[in-house]
Amino acid sequence: MAHRRHIGRTAAHRRATAAVAAHEFVNERNTTMSVARLYLYEIWRLAEKLIREFGSLSYEKFAEDANRIESAVMRLAIMREGWSWLPVKMREELVPIEWSAVTGKWNLEAARHVDVDSKQLWETIVQGLPELSRKAEELLKRQVE
Repeated sequence: MAHRRHIGRTAAHRRATAAVAAHEFVNERNTTMSVARLYLYEIWRLAEKLIREFGSLSYEKFAEDANRIESAVMRLAIMREGWSWLPVKMREELVPIEWSAVTGKWNLEAARHVDVDSKQLWETIVQGLPELSRKAEELLKRQVE
């Protein structure tokens, strides 16, 4: 039970930290960034990082390293949480991701993600994230204008 309470505080802490960061983050036009825009920026940033690190790997090379898969899953799990905080209208403009297939479920006893479809995870990184990143970047630029 104590561990769940810790997880809850961690999630609440992340949301509070993001909210504070959103109010402190200043864009190019010196205006305060909305919380939704901050989440969108984080989704875009993580997508770009995943594409850079894993986008050029073959599936076989990607799948042979469990740490590589776990790293990708953790970043996608963070993106998934940010996605859930985006307004519905904003989510509709982005490429949908099959989050449960690429992030699986957190197994508390094993202390890792389980039920991750590594093939779909790799396909999402190679095919889905470039499009998601492009659309997120367009949305971010539109909101600055």
